[in-house]
Formats: sequence, C-alpha cells, structure tokens
Amino acid sequence: MLILARKILLLLFTSILCVGAASADAMAADASTIDALIARLGADKYAEREQASRHIVAVGISARGALVKALNHVDAEIAQRARAALLTVIEADFQNRLARFAIDDDPQNDHGFSGWTRFKRIVGSDNMARVLFVEMQRAEAVLLEIAEQSPDKTADAMIVRSARLGGDHRPRYDEYGEDDVSVASVAALLFLGGDAQLAVADRARAKVYPLLDDGFSDEVRGGRNMAPLKKLLGAWLTRSSGGPQAMQDMWISLRYEIPEGIKPALAILADGGFEQQSRTREYALLVVAKFGDRSHLGAIEPLLSDTSSSDSGAPFRKSARAEVRDVALATMIHLSGQKLKKFGFEKASEKFFDEYDVDSLGFSTNAKRQAALTKWRSWRKSQEAKK
Repeated sequence: MLILARKILLLLFTSILCVGAASADAMAADASTIDALIARLGADKYAEREQASRHIVAVGISARGALVKALNHVDAEIAQRARAALLTVIEADFQNRLARFAIDDDPQNDHGFSGWTRFKRIVGSDNMARVLFVEMQRAEAVLLEIAEQSPDKTADAMIVRSARLGGDHRPRYDEYGEDDVSVASVAALLFLGGDAQLAVADRARAKVYPLLDDGFSDEVRGGRNMAPLKKLLGAWLTRSSGGPQAMQDMWISLRYEIPEGIKPALAILADGGFEQQSRTREYALLVVAKFGDRSHLGAIEPLLSDTSSSDSGAPFRKSARAEVRDVALATMIHLSGQKLKKFGFEKASEKFFDEYDVDSLGFSTNAKRQAALTKWRSWRKSQEAKK
C-alpha cells in the first residue's frame, strides 16, 4: 500500500518529494559517486545495470535529488531505473523516519513529518496522540502530504479520498488493498477538515460524514483512540460553518459528548432568519442544554417565539406536539437550575438532552404552554429585580 502511495506522491510532487536525513544504514556517497551510479544505470550489460540500481538504492535518500533529475534523462533505461530506485528510496526513508518518530519521546522532533506540529496543537503530544499520528501516516500518507505541500488542493484531495473510502462505487477490495474504512483514515480526514490553517470547503467536509460509521463510533465511545479522536472532533466542530451539515454537527456533539459543539449551536440559534430547519434548531438547543450555562440564556430567549415544529408526524400522533419554543423553554429552565415538572412539562425527562428527547417536551394544549411561558417570564423578571 505505501509503495503505491509513494508512486502517486511522486507523480504529484516530483519536485518536492519527501526530505529527511539519510538512513542510518545508507551507503555514504558524494555527488560524483551518485552521478557515476546513475550513468551506469544505462550500461550495456544487464548485470552492471542491476548492480548500479542496487548501489544507488543503498545510498538512500541523499540520492534523491540526482534521481529526480534523472527522471527526464534522454536514455529511457536510465529514466526508468531512476524512477524505480527513487520510489524504493522514498519508501525506505518514509519507513525509517516513521519508525524513529514512533519511539521518540521528544515532541519537538517531527522527523520530517511537518503535519505533526499542527496535529499536536489540536490533539497534544502524548503517547496516544503519537500512536494515532503514526497510524494516520500509514493509512493516508499521500493525503497528508498533499495538505502539507499544496494546501489549496486539500479540499479536492479529501473529496477524492472520501469517495474512494466510502460509497457504493468502491470495490470490496480496491487497489489500496483496503476493506473496511480504518479509523486512522477517518482521523486523517477529520484532522484536515478541522485544521484552522487549511481552507477546507464545506463540500469537502460533507463527504466525510458518511464515513463516521459504527466502527468509528465504537472507537470514539470507548476505544484506545477515544481521547485523541474526541479532540479531532472538537476541532472539526469548531470549524463548522452551519449550512446543510449543521444538523450532523449537532448530532456529533451530542452523540460523542463533544462540548465544542456549543459554538456552532449558538451560531444556529443566532440565525434570526431561522434559515436552518426546525429540527436543527431543536438539536442546537439540546447541545446548549448539555454543554451550556446561565450565560447562554440570552441567546436562547428569542426562540421562545418560534412556533415551528419538526414533528411531521404530528397529525397522526396522539401525544403532544413539540414546538421549537418548547425546547427553548425547557433548555432555559434546565440551565437556570430548575425542574421541568415545576413549569408544567408533564412527560419530559430532566435529562432530555442526553436522550435526544424533543417530542416529550410538547404541551398537550396551548393553554398549558402559555402558562409555562408566563411562569418562566415571571421568574426571569424576579431574578432581574434581585440584581
């Protein structure tokens, strides 16, 4: 898999291939020696050409520059062998650097993986973060390198990779030798989509949501990568711009208990034009109920006049129909430290936000709703008078 990945990387970034110190076991060679080896790649005798190929691979990454130059050699044999040697050298260097990085306790040493600086700013540099970063490099080396070398191409690369990892058009086993989507692959996509330094468009982020499958969910909710994955999700939610994926971001925040979801939630509630669907506003309120505090009461208050409802099944149900303003009222009551039952919520759970329970917040009659609103406003007024 990694050799194929490096082939793609070579085609994309011939002039900016991976750099790093030569392997510890690489053969020492000066420029003239390397040039002589490259010339011998076109020797008349097959055995001599083979020996030159082995020797230049043994030189290691210090031969990179000369091999890149030889890719355009007029002698097709030299160009072909230079390409093969370059791929082998790059792969060996990548593996050596990754092995050294994995056992290095110094968070300042990136071993040529420039993405580590940005990753540790989001996730940290402890052992769990380092292990996940190594797994991400093994799974998505090409994608991560594109983000480093050509940030403006990151969104397109994410779209292509997400499409290959998921969807109905991916073969059971593609040329990467993959079957199920790995947690490391999803983590790499979340890392890039949540990085404030990368301008990743919503169209690219939208392709990642379908990859948050059961395997990923199990890992976030109790796997060995739980802590770093939650931090990546937190960064992802912080970069949320609302739009069509707003509801999914609210669901991520609630399902995986990611408190950073409160930022996009408040942005949704601040949308005075109510451009988001009713259900999205309701779930944004659940996020604020779960992670907010009294300081957020003012942001919720305007929604006490929102009479819309996401309950499309209301005409056929016997239970009360919940409106957005009911959810807003329940959220404000909870954040103020009071009990819902005290305000007439007959069937609601006090932990409605943990149960994603919106429908139980409805009132059986509008008169009961108005009574609850009146009681709340009276309480708020009394609190203001005490200040």
